[in-house]
Amino acid sequence: MKKLFIGLLLFAVLGLVAAADNETFGKDVRQAVMEMHAAQLECRVDFLVTMLEHSEEYTGESYSEIIGNLESSMDEVKQAAEENNFDAFLDAVSKTKGYFREAVQTIHDARIEALQNAGENKSELIAQMKEDFDSARKEFVDCHVKATRNRISAEVQMNMEWMEQAKNNIKNLKEKGYETNKLEDIVDEAEKNTEDMEKIAEKEQDVDKLLEERRAHWEHHLYLWAEYHSERLNLFLDRIAEKTDGYEGQVQEIKDILDKAVSIGDDEYYNLEEFREARSLILTASEKIRALIDEIKTGKGEGS
Repeated sequence: MKKLFIGLLLFAVLGLVAAADNETFGKDVRQAVMEMHAAQLECRVDFLVTMLEHSEEYTGESYSEIIGNLESSMDEVKQAAEENNFDAFLDAVSKTKGYFREAVQTIHDARIEALQNAGENKSELIAQMKEDFDSARKEFVDCHVKATRNRISAEVQMNMEWMEQAKNNIKNLKEKGYETNKLEDIVDEAEKNTEDMEKIAEKEQDVDKLLEERRAHWEHHLYLWAEYHSERLNLFLDRIAEKTDGYEGQVQEIKDILDKAVSIGDDEYYNLEEFREARSLILTASEKIRALIDEIKTGKGEGS
């Protein structure tokens, strides 16, 4: 009878762990967010390419390599978004942002070189540089504000879908006798955070302030996502520890992984790289829970 009870328990836990693996964000909405992120990123790529082309005019040198790198990596970002390939998207975004630093430094160095060699035409060159920058900057700001507002709208929609899934999962857990107060608190915080995101998209404000507020609320949501899944998997581990004997070491090992998933950095905001690390840790924990369940099924390690 005990083995039958444990078997039913493990079957239920395994189903819930599988749900945790499969539920990241609604795929269609997630793809929309990636596409909006790509559009936002492309605004900056276009700005940098324009400034690099102006730099070629100032110095007479070619910057085709960095221009080509920016454009090809941006194509990779858009392709990953189109294919709804989340990991490839994160890789391509990181690669593109790496080229940003190189492009900015190239533009800076070209400006210094051109001014040093301008001679008596220096005043005219400075005026031309200012005109070129102001024009490119205006196009960038217009593009970026529009893309950022679209991105916020997509992120809000994705958050709402995730929260709906989370509420359904909490209901299922409650019915199975789990204590869900902490999960409910996390979802409540996510709802408040998402409501604030909606207000940001509606406000007329400076582009830098818009970007700062969007990033802060989105990164807080990514942290809440990790916190929610860590707490949910911990509930499963507590149930396994309660109903079985001899697996304390494995349970604690997985709990340590989950603790790490919610303690990356020193605040409750996860950028994309931190979120990616947390997501990987949570998926690793769920895989280890599966392996532990298989071990319990065979009776290995059980103290009784």
